[in-house]
Amino acid sequence: MKKFEFGLASVLRLRETQLEIEKNKLQRLFHERRKLERTLLSLAEERMAAERWLQNMASTSSADLRALSAFLLGSKSREASLQHSLQGCNEDIASQRQRTLLAERNVKLLLNLRNKQKSGWQNEFDKELEAIAQEAWQSAVRSKQQI
Repeated sequence: MKKFEFGLASVLRLRETQLEIEKNKLQRLFHERRKLERTLLSLAEERMAAERWLQNMASTSSADLRALSAFLLGSKSREASLQHSLQGCNEDIASQRQRTLLAERNVKLLLNLRNKQKSGWQNEFDKELEAIAQEAWQSAVRSKQQI
């Protein structure tokens, strides 16, 4: 009997490649989100350091206060921008997860089909092998009877 061949093997390879691409996109989005979160933490630490610096100064000039005020306003604006980017990134992650799940589902469907076809092929192979073995046994019995 011929070797098992899955007729949709090339489609399966394509779907597996698509799944890997979707997984890589999702990983990049997770990396981007972690980067945004670290930047937000860093910004908060910088603000706290600036406030501590102001508290530790013996005397503060109006220029120092204006500089701190400008820094705090700028950091608040940057924080809002980062929060907006983080929200967009989270939305992108949710969307990409759906695409990844769909790609996984497509691969699983083809794998299940391949397994079902291989199981049918294996049953046919086993039947053919059993028929050959039985024929060989009967031939051996007949040859002993003729002797």
